[in-house]
Amino acid sequence: MSQLKELWTYLPPRRQRQMFLLLILMLLSSLGEMVSVGSIFPFLSAFSNPENILNNPKLKLIFDVFSIETPIELITLLATGFILTVIIANGIRLITVHFRIRFASAVGADISNQIYHKTLQQSYIFHVSQNSSHLIQTVTVDTDNLTQNVLIPLATLINNAFIIPALITTFIFIDGTIAFGTAILLGGAYIIIYRTRRKLLTRNSKIITEAGQKKIKVVQEGIGGVRDILLSHNQEFFEKVYQKSEYSLKKAKATNNVIAQSPKFFIEALALSAIALLALSLGKNGDFSRVIPILGSLALGAKKLLPTLQETFNSLAKIQGSKASITRVLIGLRRQVNNQLKISAIQSLTPLPLKKELKLEEIWFRYSEETDWVLQNLNLTIQAKTTVAFVGSTGSGKSTTADLILGLLQPQKGSILVDDLPLEGERLYRWQKNIAHVPQSIFLCDGTIAENIAFGVPHEKIDLEQVKKAARLAQIAEFIEYLPAQYDTYVGERGIRLSGGQRQRIGIARALYGDASVIVFDEATSALDNATEKEVMKAIESLSHNFTIIMIAHRLSTVEKCDRIFELSQGQVITEGTYQELLDKSTKFRHMTTAI
Repeated sequence: MSQLKELWTYLPPRRQRQMFLLLILMLLSSLGEMVSVGSIFPFLSAFSNPENILNNPKLKLIFDVFSIETPIELITLLATGFILTVIIANGIRLITVHFRIRFASAVGADISNQIYHKTLQQSYIFHVSQNSSHLIQTVTVDTDNLTQNVLIPLATLINNAFIIPALITTFIFIDGTIAFGTAILLGGAYIIIYRTRRKLLTRNSKIITEAGQKKIKVVQEGIGGVRDILLSHNQEFFEKVYQKSEYSLKKAKATNNVIAQSPKFFIEALALSAIALLALSLGKNGDFSRVIPILGSLALGAKKLLPTLQETFNSLAKIQGSKASITRVLIGLRRQVNNQLKISAIQSLTPLPLKKELKLEEIWFRYSEETDWVLQNLNLTIQAKTTVAFVGSTGSGKSTTADLILGLLQPQKGSILVDDLPLEGERLYRWQKNIAHVPQSIFLCDGTIAENIAFGVPHEKIDLEQVKKAARLAQIAEFIEYLPAQYDTYVGERGIRLSGGQRQRIGIARALYGDASVIVFDEATSALDNATEKEVMKAIESLSHNFTIIMIAHRLSTVEKCDRIFELSQGQVITEGTYQELLDKSTKFRHMTTAI
């Protein structure tokens, strides 16, 4: 219950207002059910003894208004009234079901959107510390589970919380003793069944969540690494992991469904037996005139009450069986968004150009308090419109330094200065509008070349001239314009229809599309063969002295023409200079060049 209360606090005010309106509709629906069940009693009473009703002095005025004189006229009036109340009650209930499900689904969409928004707004350090399958599970599977197995059942539960008391109140008017007996017998049976199965439902909810996450993870790994899997012929390993997760998931779901559905068979048998025993009890003196209206009313009431009780139990079982998903959804909703400005405000900021120099002064950085320092008292200066490179062994801090320059990470100590101004607050967002990143592995969506160059820009807002300009600077325009569909050519999922060099140059064009003046190449050619690397380097070199270029290099052949090279070791700059200067004064650098 505490989790559901917390979930309520994340609903937009508009949804909270809609919930109160829905409660009013639910109240009207329960009153409709109450009247429709109650109206059967006089109708059946008229069948069994119409003369007693016609001779009732309290009803004489009503009969005079409707000109009722004979039993057939009385039964016709009551039948018409019964039909109208049933039609109206069911009409209101249909409208309630429509709005109830629509409302629950809309709330589920709101929550899913909030979690996705908060996930994308988290810092880079958050994302590098998280498992992507866990995030995907929460954003997609858990939020869908929340809608189908928590919010819609919860709305049903609230609706039934109005209907069940209304039906029992109707039974009290018909026969108080029978009403209380029915409530205790049926309600007690459902409560006992629920309490005995609650722990199993909770345990299954954890199995469903964990198995679902493992399933997403193994699908990602299997499809993402399909080339290696096909070469090594180890499909069986991935299939077994998937099968184990899938069977655990389906078994837990099946068990929960059985628990949710099974009580109705026991309860139906119990209720029908009770009605039969009641008939014998009421007619034990041989007078069955009273039996027909009471049993008829109870039969109609039971027809409505039993499914409602079963629906209530089913809803409780679904909610209990989705407890783990609720927990994960709340974790996602609790994440704080630390951006000082809204995205719309950030997008309207003017870029911060690098006019003179970029300085990193006494930088210390580590990913958490439990890990060692990655950078220790790092100092370096990069002049505007020069090409520089970071070199060093694995773990020396090259990529971390680049992420600090990109503004993705923040140092624990020290300062990053752009033209002597600290990179913080609004200035950081302006700087990020002026800097671009070309990674080793370019992510390409299954869209057109134009959509991949202008990545993240709505199709109707893509500036095709800017796309073409970026492609020319990246030296891939000639290839694109030779294609039949040119910039509307689809690249396939992850750019499968393009070569490695073509993908890298599209990545460079993407970096240039946004008019960035500083470009960071993070081992952008290390996965390419020598011939392709030369083609890509030719494109990069053509940008020199028009842009500030920062290269993280694994192959030292790519940094020979750099204006300055920084050699890093254990998070510090140990040597800097031109390629020839490092050959002369750095033993480690000479060893790296001879090891190529």
